[in-house]
Amino acid sequence: MKSTFPLTASLLLGAGLLLIAPAAKAQTTYRGDIRLRGSVQSEAKPGSLTFVMTGRMTSPKSDETATVTGGGLFRTTSDGIANTSFTGPLKVSVNVAGDITRTRETARIKVSRRTITFPGGKVRLDRPINPNLSAKQRIKGKGEFRYTFK
Repeated sequence: MKSTFPLTASLLLGAGLLLIAPAAKAQTTYRGDIRLRGSVQSEAKPGSLTFVMTGRMTSPKSDETATVTGGGLFRTTSDGIANTSFTGPLKVSVNVAGDITRTRETARIKVSRRTITFPGGKVRLDRPINPNLSAKQRIKGKGEFRYTFK
């Protein structure tokens, strides 16, 4: 009678690796550069901010690359559009080798004349926001984004 130990051992090892793989991904943090495009206006009170971000990130531990997209529409309770905070649903989609993770959570976006800061990211705008202009202003810039799988 032949021994089935090698076959059984390899099946158990394979099943163990499948159980470990999602846990390893859950601890992975990706960092990278993003580009942001959008607009800000205070013409229709209260002020509003809308943007879309795209970028590529890597994991320092595994050198895996991921693409990120996201954005949303955010509102402020004040009439100002610079040096204020906006609130709204921030949508983020991260694609790692065909495995897509999407999140949507209420976020507080801090806007100054030259930067936009949101959970996981900070973008420096190409040109400053004019706080005295109530019409729609186009914004764009480059920055960094960090995403940790939970």
